[in-house]
Amino acid sequence: MAGIRAWNELGRFVKKGEKGIQIVWHPGYGEPVEWDLPVPPAAAPAVTASAILNESDSTEITFSNIQIQPSTPANQVTFLFDGAPVQNAVFKYDPVGMTMKVLITSVMTAKPGHKELLLNGFTLAPGSVTLAPVQIELPFDVTKR
Repeated sequence: MAGIRAWNELGRFVKKGEKGIQIVWHPGYGEPVEWDLPVPPAAAPAVTASAILNESDSTEITFSNIQIQPSTPANQVTFLFDGAPVQNAVFKYDPVGMTMKVLITSVMTAKPGHKELLLNGFTLAPGSVTLAPVQIELPFDVTKR
């Protein structure tokens, strides 16, 4: 007979903050066998673009699921496209909505295909007071007219 106990319901089986499942199998003979299986952490939601652009477009698109600290003179948000810095990038970050509007230029949409803008910013880990650098890929697609 097999028994399953949820760690998060029975605190005596785990240390504070742990979550998982313990499976205990009692074979017909011999000692019981136990497996401690942790629950995998939830995956962060993917960054998505609000639109698919046409070749040679120059427009603003909104990327969702962005979690960074707002840009300041001391901790500026910068962008790279095809490995080169984007000079004078035009963007607006909404920390409450976790969205970022970015101006995509005709240089970025000159050729059709899947494109990625690389955001260099800073994040604050839960319980921390120190900013940590973070890179976030901002994917978008360009179609041929």
